Amino acid sequence: MVIGVAIIDFYIQDALSLKEKRHYVRSIKDKLVSNFKISVSEIDFHDSWQRSRIGVAVIGKDKEGVNQVLSSVVKFSQKNWPDILLDISLEFLNL
Repeated sequence: MVIGVAIIDFYIQDALSLKEKRHYVRSIKDKLVSNFKISVSEIDFHDSWQRSRIGVAVIGKDKEGVNQVLSSVVKFSQKNWPDILLDISLEFLNL
């Protein structure tokens, strides 16, 4: 079994309050969940108005399948949020 994690950092310069930022983050999370069979959570910068770090988790039987899903998530994120996307990193854990 393989667990794959994508850490996605966003800088939302249009957000002028935590309420506005949460609106953006909720929209991003909802789009990711509706397009992929993944778990998504905001994992850092909870009290920052313009920064957000989202964690995406995928579990599968082999690294190839997990990597394929995470690569699709990365491409989707780069296509849909290029102006607010700061960084993406991937990690894998074999169990």
